[in-house]
Amino acid sequence: MAKIIKTDLQLNALQDINKKLKLVEGMNYIYDSDSTECYIDLIRGNKKVHLQVELSELEKLIKDYRKNYINDIQKSANKFNIILDETDLNIINPDKNKLIENNTNIDGIESENYANW
Repeated sequence: MAKIIKTDLQLNALQDINKKLKLVEGMNYIYDSDSTECYIDLIRGNKKVHLQVELSELEKLIKDYRKNYINDIQKSANKFNIILDETDLNIINPDKNKLIENNTNIDGIESENYANW
């Protein structure tokens, strides 16, 4: 009987996709929060600084990172034939109504504009 051979590259891609989906989910939570402040930790080597910053200062940064992570998820999923389930797609497109109002294509993960919220 024929078998499908899973490669280490495919398994690594799946782990990377899951890691990035969790990060995007966290960014969605921060972005949708009612709070206007948040905290970030800056770490370099053994030094750590805990900063309180306004969300408005981080909004563009969050959007840029989110968009980059989603692009990476999309590319890896396509390259390694990994199918995203409904939960994953809901993380990528958390508020379809908001996207529709902005005339953004939500027909699937192949859209380039899904992260423009």
